[in-house]
Amino acid sequence: MPTALQFIRKGDRELVFTRRFDAPSDLVFAAHTEASLIQKWLQGYPGWTMPHCSFDARVGGRFKYTWRSDADGKEFSLSGTILEIERPSRLVQTEMFDFQEPAEPALDTMTLTADGTGTLMTLSVLYPTAETCESMLATGMTDGMEYSYAALDQFLLTTTA
Repeated sequence: MPTALQFIRKGDRELVFTRRFDAPSDLVFAAHTEASLIQKWLQGYPGWTMPHCSFDARVGGRFKYTWRSDADGKEFSLSGTILEIERPSRLVQTEMFDFQEPAEPALDTMTLTADGTGTLMTLSVLYPTAETCESMLATGMTDGMEYSYAALDQFLLTTTA
């Protein structure tokens, strides 16, 4: 059974998120690394769309996601570089939002572990400074992440059925 997103702080710069999905790790990994799949679930809150999504799933490859508000047309983007990729269990990448200050990327390390009939995702996000970590938490990012992961649950249900 899927579980809601949980997180803990490690020190003043790192957040470690965990969530369980009812799907095999190869499918969860594909949903995080194939642009056509990412666009199906990583929408954010209701009223937002993802008009741009690219993901070059190789070491040195880049990714970029752009979200747009249907209400006012406001956009923001997240981009980064793939540093390590081990299908279907590990992905290490940088990430930086276009509004983020200071303009230094965070380091994301996602591991996927078989958990019975599902997959446990552990995502570590190491920010460049304690202030950046605090400012990202203040955006409400954990609520947006859970909303998207709930959409991923639904996508995985229809994909594995």
